Amino acid sequence: MRKSSKWNLVACAFAFGLMLVYLFSAGEVSEIFGAFLRMDPLYLVIALLLMVVYWLMEAWAIQIVMNKLSP
Repeated sequence: MRKSSKWNLVACAFAFGLMLVYLFSAGEVSEIFGAFLRMDPLYLVIALLLMVVYWLMEAWAIQIVMNKLSP
């Protein structure tokens, strides 16, 4: 694994850890789990699929810009 890839993984893990710390310190854990249990699974799957579509379209847009900037 390249050195830059390791730093990217460390940065992602740090950001994820900060998100979890904030999530559990902002409210009660039982309320968070209760909210997940009350969600409609269909809407959750649709939301996840739309997130993936967003990421793919964003990556595609960056690819187009990069191809135009560097021949």
